[in-house]
Amino acid sequence: MDYINLGIRIKQKRIELNLTQEKLAELAKISTAYMGQIERGEKRLSLENFVNIANALNCSTDELLRKSTKNNINARLEEITNILKNSTDKDLEQVIDILKILSKK
Repeated sequence: MDYINLGIRIKQKRIELNLTQEKLAELAKISTAYMGQIERGEKRLSLENFVNIANALNCSTDELLRKSTKNNINARLEEITNILKNSTDKDLEQVIDILKILSKK
């Protein structure tokens, strides 16, 4: 299980629903600190907490797991896209230059 990608999916779904981390934690009956650790992939979560989070996000557990397999390129691309959404043209050019350099290794 790739807990980093699972955390990313949980965070993305939370943001889509305009929920704060605090509100999602409250709805899922867990602490805000633990919710943050889950979203960052730092903590494993019990099945009960996972189901509570899915219910709080009004989605299926399958939806959250679908993109949580290791090395899932689509999840990585989605994460990159979300990070770059509000970037300036100059920032995007720099990112592209960095990617070109990294791809030559």
